[in-house]
Amino acid sequence: MILFSAYFLSYLIAYSSGYILQLIMNYNLAIIGGSGVGKSIFIHRHKSGEFIKHHILTTEKIQTNITFHTTHGIAEVHIHEIPDTTNSEQIMALMDHMDAVIIMFDVTSMSSCLTAIDLTKLISKKCYIVVCGNKCDIPQRKVMAKDITRNLFFIVQKIKYYDISARSNYNFEKPFLVCLQHCISPDLAFIEAPPIIPAVRDIEILQDISPE
Repeated sequence: MILFSAYFLSYLIAYSSGYILQLIMNYNLAIIGGSGVGKSIFIHRHKSGEFIKHHILTTEKIQTNITFHTTHGIAEVHIHEIPDTTNSEQIMALMDHMDAVIIMFDVTSMSSCLTAIDLTKLISKKCYIVVCGNKCDIPQRKVMAKDITRNLFFIVQKIKYYDISARSNYNFEKPFLVCLQHCISPDLAFIEAPPIIPAVRDIEILQDISPE
């Protein structure tokens, strides 16, 4: 499950032509799901672009940051990976500090799907939720999209569900995009990071020390 808690900061980012005001938006986002559903690999894929084939066992809460460049400014997402899905009191306490949650399960595992449904029931009134079924490109699929949406409909009609695959990048950005659209603006879109332009003064210094 991924959790968000929003606060806003403004930074001055230097460019060669001067200073441009950039809004840095900070959010806390939690990713929660049972063991082996692909939470750590999904996060690592976003941070490095690399797909790790072996299972990364997470035994305690992990925090990391991912920066997204959007049409509404820069979003700094503080991700809280929650491996323990059994401690409901701890989960509910964390929800007070989060802006959104990604609940993840493995579509080849019915038990992980049931865990995701239970988590959705637990926190649906506390925080914005996006539910994701990972490994949708694997032939041994046991949970269909219609099965999860049918169950979620009776919990909260506005909860969004997406099939995703950390391996093939299918719907790869959807969970983060939808969460940020909820937190910032429905028309938000991701854009490429702007190139870093060297400051003029650095070029001038290099010219000063160049041999004649």
